[in-house]
Amino acid sequence: DVREIEAHLSSPDGATAWARWFVDEDYFSRLTPSGGHTPSADERVAMEVELLRGRAADTLVYHDVDGDGRVSAGELGEAALQWHAVEHRARAVEETRAGGWESAEAEAAAVAAVERRYEPLQNRDRSPSAAEESALRNEL
Repeated sequence: DVREIEAHLSSPDGATAWARWFVDEDYFSRLTPSGGHTPSADERVAMEVELLRGRAADTLVYHDVDGDGRVSAGELGEAALQWHAVEHRARAVEETRAGGWESAEAEAAAVAAVERRYEPLQNRDRSPSAAEESALRNEL
């Protein structure tokens, strides 16, 4: 649930560093007009907590596909697979574009072929066939 995610994000292994990094001088300079109020240490801590709570809530909503307020192992696995597919696809497209193509049309056709390979995992309007899903899962 959201409290578990918040506890993880606020653990000492780096997530609180994210909130502290996000609430930096540049962040405050964008919020505070020239000569305006400079946030106190207590206000900064309150903002870090608010950012972590928002991140935890966003994380739950993103992963909790069935809306039961919890992230199951299956939901987490599917989200990880989708994210990995996006990253893998982006890398494959970059590598394809760097291929030294004879023409823009040839490059576009090669990129389109790469995009089609990943379509079954990213199109929520249709489920991939067992063969498509197995092949992509093995590749990823």
